[in-house]
Amino acid sequence: MDENNLCPIVGIPERLWVSERDEDQVFEGEEILYRRIHTSLPKDFIDDDDISIELFEIKDDSYNRSKYCGSEKDVLFNTRIEDAGRHYTNWGIVSLTVNDLSVSQPFNYEGRNVVCRLSPIHRPVPCNYSHTEAWFFRDDVKLSTKKPRSMKTLFRRTLLKKLKIIVPYDDEHVVMPD
Repeated sequence: MDENNLCPIVGIPERLWVSERDEDQVFEGEEILYRRIHTSLPKDFIDDDDISIELFEIKDDSYNRSKYCGSEKDVLFNTRIEDAGRHYTNWGIVSLTVNDLSVSQPFNYEGRNVVCRLSPIHRPVPCNYSHTEAWFFRDDVKLSTKKPRSMKTLFRRTLLKKLKIIVPYDDEHVVMPD
C-alpha cells in the first residue's frame, strides 16, 4: 500500500509523509530531537539505571527531527498500519539536541582503546519523514551487533543528564498530536 493510501488510514497528517523526499544527513547542532516515553520520570531520574534503560535502549532508539515536524507532539503518532491508528496519546515527550545525542567517549573494549559514539541518522519511514535513529559506532564502524553493557550504561548516563522533559508521562493524561 502506498503512502497516499496508508497515511490517511492511520491518521498521519500530510506534513509527515515522505512524499519522495530523500534522507537529509545534514544536522545542525542545536536542532531538537523528540522522543516519546512510556515511563514516569521522578526528580532523581538521572541516577536511576532502570529508568535510563527504559528511555535509551541503545538498540533501535528513534526520534523525530524538529526540522521536519509540525510540533513535538508529532512523535506521538503511530504509523504502523497493524495498530489501526492507535496513537501514543498518553505517552510523555522528551527532547535532546543533536549536540546532546552526538556523544563520543573513549572506551576500553576487549583490551584496546577505542572511541565509541552515538550519532543521529535520518531514516524516514512511511508516513514519518522526520524519523531519525541513534546509531552506535566504534572507531567509526556502525555496531549492529550486541553492544557491551558497560558501554551502553556510560552513554545512557550521559544522555540522561541532557534530557529535557517536554510533556511528562502520566497514565491519566491524554495528549493529542496536532
